[in-house]
Amino acid sequence: MASHRIVICERVSDIHTTIFLSIHLQPGKCYVIGLIQFSVFNSTFNITESNNKLYYYDNKKYKFSGSGGIYSPTLKTVPPGLYTLDTLEKAINDIIPQSTLRLVRINDNGYYFLHTTNICPVFTRPDSVLQVFGFPTDEAYLHTITTDDLTLKVLNTVLLETHHTVPPSLPRNRRDAVSQPEPSLAKNTEDSLLSQVSLETKKSIPTLSSSNPSTFPADISTSQSTPNIPNAVPEASSFYYQAPFAASLNRFKEMHITCPLVTNAYKNNSNLRVLHSFQLPPVSISQTTYIEVPHNVIYLPIAKHLQTIRDIILRLEDENSQLIDFGGEYVTIVLYICKLKDNCF
Repeated sequence: MASHRIVICERVSDIHTTIFLSIHLQPGKCYVIGLIQFSVFNSTFNITESNNKLYYYDNKKYKFSGSGGIYSPTLKTVPPGLYTLDTLEKAINDIIPQSTLRLVRINDNGYYFLHTTNICPVFTRPDSVLQVFGFPTDEAYLHTITTDDLTLKVLNTVLLETHHTVPPSLPRNRRDAVSQPEPSLAKNTEDSLLSQVSLETKKSIPTLSSSNPSTFPADISTSQSTPNIPNAVPEASSFYYQAPFAASLNRFKEMHITCPLVTNAYKNNSNLRVLHSFQLPPVSISQTTYIEVPHNVIYLPIAKHLQTIRDIILRLEDENSQLIDFGGEYVTIVLYICKLKDNCF
């Protein structure tokens, strides 16, 4: 038989299917494969493991954890799923009270500001959920966030750490006792760290300009834009952060279907054997079915050394080469394999 039509239905994006009966390829003949249809119940999660983390420093108090003594921010996780901006905001407030962290839409263009009380948010993590609301994760763009928090840059770029010296010759119970610093020593250590952060703050962070008081709600006092703080941890920490970019939750997602059977297919100058590429439209909250039927099917040659096709492996990847999560919905892919009448390419 010169041609074969293969229909694959799976709930995962890393597909490994076995064909029975196997497809036997005639030696010396050229075979090609193409995608003729792709369909999915369009429920791709817009909040996944890559953008569902919320990091913050609790009241900006320095806590030293573990034997390394590294101060790490608190981590909260939003459950992956399909969200609107409103439901995502509610999900965030389910894991951290609105009195502590509040997201407010400024205008109809999708710009947000963030109000925090007794915490300092960390924006510079690639999996931060705050990027959805227009806050940058790159340190180079921290200056674009309008805020009255003078410690923003320091706490988003500097890793604070303290070293505990433990005499190795002491028994375990005595080591545990010695590793706990005296109250006065702990206070001096913390004061020293805070002084360093304060110095960095004064050097690297400009004060909030009051030239545009409309950028924040009316209850922000711009007359206190240059407070005389003794260190980087104000006693009453309540700040506003205005996002420099509009919120973006639903967008077109590039989709690449890779298959190891094909040759002569490239992505970013690498032979990644991409069978078909297209743009998956923004997630439909109404959850409709999306069908991709190429008007002109592109057939790619199958590797010449193959004589039998028993298994077909497909990966459904996004633009970052990450598997796309369709929320457990069925994905249907229709492939067509045929033999060329003429010689090989």
